[in-house]
Amino acid sequence: MSKYIKYNTDKYNQKNYLKFIDTIKLNRFDGIILPLFRSIETIKKYNFKTEYYTQINKMISLAESNGLKTAIHIDVFNSYQIWQHDNFSAPITHLGLNYSPDSNYYPICPNNPLSIDRFENIIKRLSTIKTNYIILDNFNFPFNWIKEKLDIQHKLPPYCYCPFCLTEFSTEIGRIISNHIDFYEVLPEWLEWRTNVIYKYFIELVESLSEDDKLIILTPPLHLIDIPFTIGQLPISFSEAETKISPKLFYNKKNEGSAWATNILNLYNLDLTKEHIVPALHIEKDNTKEILPFNSDDYEDILYY
Repeated sequence: MSKYIKYNTDKYNQKNYLKFIDTIKLNRFDGIILPLFRSIETIKKYNFKTEYYTQINKMISLAESNGLKTAIHIDVFNSYQIWQHDNFSAPITHLGLNYSPDSNYYPICPNNPLSIDRFENIIKRLSTIKTNYIILDNFNFPFNWIKEKLDIQHKLPPYCYCPFCLTEFSTEIGRIISNHIDFYEVLPEWLEWRTNVIYKYFIELVESLSEDDKLIILTPPLHLIDIPFTIGQLPISFSEAETKISPKLFYNKKNEGSAWATNILNLYNLDLTKEHIVPALHIEKDNTKEILPFNSDDYEDILYY
């Protein structure tokens, strides 16, 4: 089993980073998770003109020279920087209103041309980076699963109904869909189309990578059967392409307890082998001795955020 822990690159300087490396090695961690993008909080605070970090390759080199593995974390369809673009248009909710971003969640629709350009730039950046894992986060259509609830019986699900979605979907089915209400009649086709959009991005990325590059896709802690309906991901199809799936087990221990995380993993184990599952856990600040809510020997890798 390999344990990876996220490093706060917003605080990067070489001295701080090397101290962090020494600390996690003492606590028997095997690797470091390095974000490709600056945090939304940092971009807002310092008004950075670019969201990319420029020291990623140096940090990878320092980690490897100290015997550690690395993983690059990419926030795919979540970008405060894109929201500030002059040509950006926000996702549209099922109420016909602009999506209201959260403090750390600025969703961008996968069909928005700016999202397409950003994804192409991500692929170009990855071509210059050599790492053990590439972790895709928010690799889905807009939906704040932490704060919003989605009933699978919802007649008009709270999806993105932006003009780009309307146009692309209308082209797909050969019928003009002019507003979010029209989707009620074609909901099954709409659901399938959403998953195809995300899967095409997935295939494009896979085809751009070398045989040695390995992918992990973070997913909401929901039953696998609900994820395509909720955010447009196809975890089982991803796993068939030798990609690992990582449920975000960021839970409130006081209210729900560790049994909740164990139950989620049991649900995942119904459809995926343990070799394809990478639990993602929250770790308290400065606590590198977190007690796991499951047998760590059951999984090849564990991520700590």
